[in-house]
Amino acid sequence: MGFWPWRRAAARINEGLLELLVCPLSKRPLRFCSKSGELINDSLGVAYKVIDGVPFLIPTDGRVLNESNESKPT
Repeated sequence: MGFWPWRRAAARINEGLLELLVCPLSKRPLRFCSKSGELINDSLGVAYKVIDGVPFLIPTDGRVLNESNESKPT
């Protein structure tokens, strides 16, 4: 059927929580990208996954963004 409920759940994060979260590397605020379902540090170009609304801010698990990545702000 093409419907995957866990993917939809991963594409959300509590706004109050987002205001408190910072990047574990730079200690700067993070931006949530609803398209990728990740928390983004634009200054470092690093993305952290969010699963079921839970952010995984482990520095070694961060994904390095490249220039052509869709997670860049529009």
